[in-house]
Amino acid sequence: GVSFTVTPFDAEMLKDVLQAKLEREHVKVLFHSQFAKAETAGKIINSILVRRKEGNVSLSGKTYIDATGNGRVAVNAGAKHIKHESNASYPFCMKKVNERALIDFAQNNPHEFSGTTSAIRNGFLSLKGFSSLTKKWLEESPMLARGDSLQIDGTMRNGEVIVSMISLPNVDATDEGSLTRAEMRCRQLAPKAALFLANNCPGFVDSRIHATPQQIGFHAAIQVCGTMTISDSDVMSGKTFDDSIATCAMPGRPGSTFQVPRRALFTPDVENLLVTGRAIFPPTALFATNSQAASMQLGEAAGRIASEIKTTLQNRN
Repeated sequence: GVSFTVTPFDAEMLKDVLQAKLEREHVKVLFHSQFAKAETAGKIINSILVRRKEGNVSLSGKTYIDATGNGRVAVNAGAKHIKHESNASYPFCMKKVNERALIDFAQNNPHEFSGTTSAIRNGFLSLKGFSSLTKKWLEESPMLARGDSLQIDGTMRNGEVIVSMISLPNVDATDEGSLTRAEMRCRQLAPKAALFLANNCPGFVDSRIHATPQQIGFHAAIQVCGTMTISDSDVMSGKTFDDSIATCAMPGRPGSTFQVPRRALFTPDVENLLVTGRAIFPPTALFATNSQAASMQLGEAAGRIASEIKTTLQNRN
C-alpha cells in the first residue's frame, strides 16, 4: 500500500560510511555551520557567507550546490521560486514492536488499507493505512493535519519501526519562530502518539520511543524554478527525459515511476548553481522525492555534474 520498493538502511552505520567516503575524496567538511548569504554579481555567485561558531566566514568556488532542502541558497541568490503551503512532518522511531502482530492485523483487515496491501517487501515491513486507528488518533488530536492513514516502516533491526502519524498544518519553513513552535509541539505529541499506539495498535503493547528527529521535515515548501521546471503532470504521467539523471518511484502506484531531467537542477537566474533535493519538485512528487533513495540519486548526480563542469573549466584554461 505504500510503494513497490522499500530501501531500509542502518542510519548510524551510514554516518560512518559517508564520512569515510568524504575523507577518501579529501572533502573539507564544516559541521556546525549554516548558510547566511550569497554574494552575487549579475547571475553569478562569487562567494557565500557561512555562519560559524567563531564568526562569519566567506567561502568561494566555481560551482555551488544547494542541498538545503528549501532552496535557501538559490532563493537568496535571486532564483525565481514558488512557495507552497506545506505540512510539517515528524516521524519517530519505536522499538520492542511485535512485527508479526502488525502483519497479521494487516492480512486479516485488508479494508483498513488502501489498494493491495503487502506487509512485507523484500523481507522488510512496510504498511500504510490503519484507517480506523487514524480516525481515532485525529479525533484525539484536532490540531494535526487531516489525513486518512498512518505509515509504519521496518528498519534494519528486528522489532524497530519508523512511525509517521504526526503532521502539523500551516508551518512556515522559512520562519524560525514558526519552526520553533512547530518542533516544540511535535516533541510534546510524540510521547502521546507512542502511548496511543501502545493502547490501540496491535504489536505496540510493550513498545517505547527509541528516537525522535533532530528537526521537523517538510514536503516541497519551496520549489525553485529550474531551466526545466518539473510539473505535476510530468510526475503523474511518468514522463521520461533524454537527459534523465534519476528515476523515482511513484507512491501508491506499484510499478510506476517518473524521471528527473538534468535540466531541472539548473536555474536560468543563477548560472553557476545546481539545486538538488526536494526544492526542485512540485508537491505532487513529495513522497517519492523525500525518500532517502531519491535524495541519494539526486545528490550524487549534482556532485557528478559539478565535477564535470569543473573539469571543463580546467580544460578551457
